[in-house]
Amino acid sequence: MRPFDGVTERDVQEATETAVSTSTVHEDDDRCVFELTGLDCPTCAGLIEVVIGCLDGVSNVTTSYRHGTARVDYDAETTTEATLRTELADLGYPVETTDEAFENRRRLQWAEARFAAGVMAGLMVFAPYAAVIYPTRFDLPFYDQTVVALLERALGSIFASHFYLNLAVLSGFVLLFAGGPVLSDARAALEARSPNRSLAVAAVAVGLYVYSSFAAFPLAVEGGVYYDVVVALVLGTTIARQAGVETTAETADDVLTEDPDVTSTERSR
Repeated sequence: MRPFDGVTERDVQEATETAVSTSTVHEDDDRCVFELTGLDCPTCAGLIEVVIGCLDGVSNVTTSYRHGTARVDYDAETTTEATLRTELADLGYPVETTDEAFENRRRLQWAEARFAAGVMAGLMVFAPYAAVIYPTRFDLPFYDQTVVALLERALGSIFASHFYLNLAVLSGFVLLFAGGPVLSDARAALEARSPNRSLAVAAVAVGLYVYSSFAAFPLAVEGGVYYDVVVALVLGTTIARQAGVETTAETADDVLTEDPDVTSTERSR
């Protein structure tokens, strides 16, 4: 929560819990939906509702920290949209311009699309591993030894170069696209000379990818080809990062009621 004139998280909780729960929005009230910078946790949402809800002329404030928006119903004869924008900015949550909001949404959509494409490419890596490589790597009783022998022969032929090339391209796609945020964090940590988990994950993933590429084609290196490990490491870390962000947002503070996503403070004028 952003500091605001000595207002504590407990103050926000108590004010939110004691807010009047009946709506007093009139049909002639104006309504604005603001897209805010920094509205990313339940406490932030509660603070905005408490402070903005106390302004003269404001009849209802509804916030959504997941969407970064605040809807305000107000009497246009008592206050204005410009006043509300100023109050929100003074509170530490400036209103985004249309272009900024569009760019933020596009950035989020691109990140989601990039991850989805990475998952699809990852599945395309695991499928040939399960069908071709794992039977030759693991001595499991349900594998037909005749089939295993044929697979080993195929992996030792010219066919293997094309096979591993496809795996290299697909796993590289996963590493660069789905693992983009991890690689960016790792680069920042490297430049700041401050090692972190992203740097460690990136070092292992890139190292395994390079080693596997040398072993696959082969370039004076003999050993296993671990593109599957690269994919599992990148996707697993990306999922864990996203889950950590959502968990942090959901548990930042228990200041909201039964539905922490959308909270409402409705006051009479």
